[in-house]
Amino acid sequence: MEFPMKSYHMVQYYKHADSNPRVFIAPSKYIQGPVKYLGDYICSISPLKKDRSCLLLCSEGGIRRFGAKIEASLKEHNIKYSFVPIGHQCSWDEIDRVCKIAKEMDHCDFIVAIGGGKAVDLGKGVATTLDLPSIIMPTLASNDAPTSSLSVIYDEHSDERQGAYFNYKNPDMVVVDTEIIANAPARYLVAGMGDALATFVEARCSSENPLGESSVRVRPSLTALAIGEPDEHLEAVVEANTLMSGLGFENGGVSGAHALGVGITALPNMEKKYLHGEMVALGVMTELVMEKRFSECKELAEFFTTVGLPICWKQMNIDVNNEDEVKTMLNSCFAKFYAIKNMPFEKSIPVYWKGMKDAEAFCSPILEEKGQEMWNKYHN
Repeated sequence: MEFPMKSYHMVQYYKHADSNPRVFIAPSKYIQGPVKYLGDYICSISPLKKDRSCLLLCSEGGIRRFGAKIEASLKEHNIKYSFVPIGHQCSWDEIDRVCKIAKEMDHCDFIVAIGGGKAVDLGKGVATTLDLPSIIMPTLASNDAPTSSLSVIYDEHSDERQGAYFNYKNPDMVVVDTEIIANAPARYLVAGMGDALATFVEARCSSENPLGESSVRVRPSLTALAIGEPDEHLEAVVEANTLMSGLGFENGGVSGAHALGVGITALPNMEKKYLHGEMVALGVMTELVMEKRFSECKELAEFFTTVGLPICWKQMNIDVNNEDEVKTMLNSCFAKFYAIKNMPFEKSIPVYWKGMKDAEAFCSPILEEKGQEMWNKYHN
């Protein structure tokens, strides 16, 4: 099966030698609301359509947790549906498998993906391949994947990351139930903060006119998570992590922080041990030090230690003096992540290796002073 996904961002289509237009890329609709109204939300996409049918992609655990509410809402609106348990990876084989299931249905009008990053990326890939509307319902606020056009593809057998591919459009709808988010482990929300803050830092590097900053009210949000109930603070952080970060990524661009975060995944078992936002947080520290934004780096480093994000490479057992380890990471970073070109530095191992060493030297005293109680809480 041919997959109509590209390894470059759709914004490339709009750039020409004599023109660099302003482009706004976003999901068609973003809703922070209860999943029990999913049927109403789906009907809003095609209000005149009478006979609706959708394919629901979800893990078996997700079906057990959310299936009853979703089924009740779909039945209320006479929306036919079929649950498809997802595999363990978003791969070309898995996209092909799900597409075949959708084609075997009497008819399929929508692809609904419910879950974490792999389910979200799979749903976007399937919808693009079948040219169907996609509805994304994340169960974590750990990154901005739900609102973006990006799908990260893995090898089905080795679990090796094969690359990041852009679908030709963003999701038609994103539905975020903050009650579900509030009952997820706090570590995921914290990782989302790292990803969201990286987006602002990188957008500024890519363009001195970033979309803007989002206010992150952290302590009350973590309190809301602790009691498992959403409040206005959690709502704001979820919006920042999911929507605003996604808009920043799509329209402002990314650069060094994400590139370095992707580079970490080239080291053994890193992607299994650490979340995307945690790896990107380390990239933020290095990017800010390389840009000589030391006061901002100190402020963010203190914030990161408070919520449980890493600020030193050694927190992930990465030795910045280990030449083989650093070269493996940086070679992957340069080869696999297009946006490293947005950094105003020579793309070479010596330059970025020095940046990593400088960041480690700058952040180590902060880590010693502030400690890593929250980081240890999530990783011990």
